[in-house]
Amino acid sequence: AALLLAALLSRAAPIAGFPFPGFAAVALVVAALALSAPILVRLVSRGAAPLLARLLGPPGRLAAGFFGGALARNAIAVAAMAMALGMTLAMIVTVASLRETLRVWVESTLRSDLWIKAQAGRGRGLVGDLPSDVIPFLAAVPGVEAVDPFRARDAVDSAGRPFTIGSGDFRIVARAGGVPLLDGRDPRSVAREARERDEALVSEPYARRFGAGKGEAVVLSTPKGSRSFRVAGVYRDYSNDRGTVMLDRDLYLSLFDDPRATSAAILAAPGTDPEELRRRILKLAAGRYALSITTNRELRRDILAIFDRTFAVARGLEAIAIGVAILGIANALTASAVERRRAFGLLAAVGAARVQIRRSVLIEAGLTGAAATAAAVGAAAAFSYLLLAVINPQSFGWTVAVTVPAGRLAAAALAVFGASVLAGIFPGSIASGVSPASALQEE
Repeated sequence: AALLLAALLSRAAPIAGFPFPGFAAVALVVAALALSAPILVRLVSRGAAPLLARLLGPPGRLAAGFFGGALARNAIAVAAMAMALGMTLAMIVTVASLRETLRVWVESTLRSDLWIKAQAGRGRGLVGDLPSDVIPFLAAVPGVEAVDPFRARDAVDSAGRPFTIGSGDFRIVARAGGVPLLDGRDPRSVAREARERDEALVSEPYARRFGAGKGEAVVLSTPKGSRSFRVAGVYRDYSNDRGTVMLDRDLYLSLFDDPRATSAAILAAPGTDPEELRRRILKLAAGRYALSITTNRELRRDILAIFDRTFAVARGLEAIAIGVAILGIANALTASAVERRRAFGLLAAVGAARVQIRRSVLIEAGLTGAAATAAAVGAAAAFSYLLLAVINPQSFGWTVAVTVPAGRLAAAALAVFGASVLAGIFPGSIASGVSPASALQEE
């Protein structure tokens, strides 16, 4: 019932722009995992008993009995470890998918050779926009084939929702591309037609937030009154989650009379080295403009480096979560060993060797880890779907291509399983150290 309700909530629309149903679906998956843990423990105990008895003899049969006999305690340990590992696997898939999507987007979007912004002194902080006269200055530098000035300004719709109005030279897009469209059309022909027809391009977050898809109209408030523009296409954009309406620069200037530029992209002439061109521009701009110039290669590298630094803390949190779950297994097995001291003593009295008792506890720990790992794989699939296909698009308006790093997932699952087996070493020592005489006397 919890999983069915989670599936229904995953299809619900966000509430007031926030994915409350998506987060509720995640909570229901967690609840379903906890509720199903006792059932899973019983199934594993009963299903594994004949196989373990045949392969491992008495220790295997004892381990299956121990695992199913301490149902309440082992079910909690399995649920806790499955939640921690499931979330970890889901985060691995989520981060890998986001990074690969960003990498592909950067490679398909950043087509220019140089990127220029205003810079303050030695720092990298921006002091404002590029002045209007910097555009003809850049175009006149030897080795510059074309300059694409980009302008971004804040705007709000009639309901007060913020978004961005952007402008760029659609002639350069029509020549070089660099605006990946959701429907897979060639951006060069779309940009060419949009320039001829005075149409707009909108980013995916804008299309999701404001419901303005291809062929529909967007209304912008300009100094010359409200103007309506047909949407020529929707493009992927991971740089702005508020949404952007992109106009051709000539159309933008005719409406807003704003010749400044937020940044500028430079296409180098054939045979011109971008590094040499950068040095040339900086030399000619010395004393006139404070420019920050980045090459295509540096910008791509910096974007991915920032992404990796941003999510580096996630790996530490994953390790902490798994470590706590493994300690939970060790705690559950230790408490179980202490509770079953008399049972271990009686087993020793009827001929069980210490190594057999110790081995049975280790096998029980392995069953706990195996059951938790199996549950975690299913939970991770549900968590990944909800994070990537529900919460992320509803929160930011972005669609992400799912990437499954099978090697990392298998390594994480095997590491957790191995650690869960090792967690049975101390409880096994307690169990094998019980005196048969004292256990019989107490019995």
